[in-house]
Amino acid sequence: MDDTIIDINSSPQHFYVIIKGEVRSQDNLENRVMVYHQKDSFDADALISGVTEYKYIACEDTIVYEIKRDSFLKVFEKNRAFREFYTMCILDRIDYLKRKERRESSTGLFLTMRVKDSYIHKACIVDSSISLKDALKLSIELNRSEIIIKYENSYEILTDSDIKRLLYQDSIDMRKPISNYMVSFT
Repeated sequence: MDDTIIDINSSPQHFYVIIKGEVRSQDNLENRVMVYHQKDSFDADALISGVTEYKYIACEDTIVYEIKRDSFLKVFEKNRAFREFYTMCILDRIDYLKRKERRESSTGLFLTMRVKDSYIHKACIVDSSISLKDALKLSIELNRSEIIIKYENSYEILTDSDIKRLLYQDSIDMRKPISNYMVSFT
């Protein structure tokens, strides 16, 4: 199953806004560049330049709103504020969003929080020899949608979406070590 939304070096025909789910961008070496979530948009630069530098892949069940390239470019040409926002460098764009959030919100919300003040979720990290059942139990207790599997010198990840695929394929034995289920996803 190919979950590619935009392929690398293609000429995108839409501007995307995520309604539900998660999208990952990766370079031609398959290194993750960025992860986008609900209400994020992606690849405006490619609409402006005409070619995308990255591959965009749906990481889980994802719904995106597509705005036709011509519509995006029409607004881009006619609306100065819109054009300036999408031609800013990423640091200026983040600063702009923080200032806008402060103006519109009395609390300042997430963008203005200090890292030391933010809520940190405990990761679900398990040894590769633990059974899938015990790993799932821990992830439920920690309210995590991913399980990080620790090997001797590396880590891998198993997500809820991966578990759904395994269930669909009817290939789960809850007593086997979690490491048995990583082969399908590498």
